[in-house]
Amino acid sequence: MSRYQEQKKTKPPIEALAEALLLEALKADLLDFVSFLRENRMSPQWGSTHSYNLSCKNRRVCIIKIAENQYQLWLNTQYNEDFNECLGGEDEKAKQYLRNHITYCFGCGTCKPGWDGDILGTEIKGACFNPVIRMVNPEKWQLELARKLVLLRKKAICEGKAPRVTYIAASKR
Repeated sequence: MSRYQEQKKTKPPIEALAEALLLEALKADLLDFVSFLRENRMSPQWGSTHSYNLSCKNRRVCIIKIAENQYQLWLNTQYNEDFNECLGGEDEKAKQYLRNHITYCFGCGTCKPGWDGDILGTEIKGACFNPVIRMVNPEKWQLELARKLVLLRKKAICEGKAPRVTYIAASKR
């Protein structure tokens, strides 16, 4: 039986994989982040091998992936004035991190050609409507940023401001 089939059958809790695969410091950080998510009514649901989805009203908020001595947070967000308002007060290190991780539209969805506007003081053209900010073994300051991004995404979903974007197959772009 493959690892995928085994996990699909048992759907192990995220804590079990964290215990088995992560060193103490990484495990503590991840479990603290998972506690934050649960406090905000989002529970990790097994999605695939070593991968957990977190949603609000059936809309993705983030994905957590766990590997040997590594975990990743894939944080869904959207660029708009709420993004700027929420994160505009961050220190320059956090702002530069977010600017360095701007995702640009490459025509994968019905939102193409993307969004033009200002992101944290930087004028951009053709930004993705539903970018994913990926963090690998985030440091403490990145985890605080991740918390803000999660709350921003949840708020957008609850207020109906998170646009639905339909994926376009690569063969039809």
